[in-house]
Amino acid sequence: MIQTHRLSKLFKVTTTHGSLSQNGPITYYCVLTVKLYECAMIGKFNVTCLGRRHQILLGIPWLHAMDLLICWKAGTLFLPHTPKSDLVEEDIDTE
Repeated sequence: MIQTHRLSKLFKVTTTHGSLSQNGPITYYCVLTVKLYECAMIGKFNVTCLGRRHQILLGIPWLHAMDLLICWKAGTLFLPHTPKSDLVEEDIDTE
């Protein structure tokens, strides 16, 4: 089970359609190690119910900070290697 932590300041979520989330404000977050292809990272992810259709929603601030390479035609993401991501990947491989 993923461990969650209560946010010190709650915030409202606006959906991609411009309306407020029906699930109310974001109240919890979790810290996860995420591996995309050959690159790993540790991230803080806000927790909410997205319904059956979606498993994850990546926000513009996260996408901007990660500077992903996105191939819209193929529907793929590529996360460039960084010195810190290389260290995280070494930790994952030794567990």
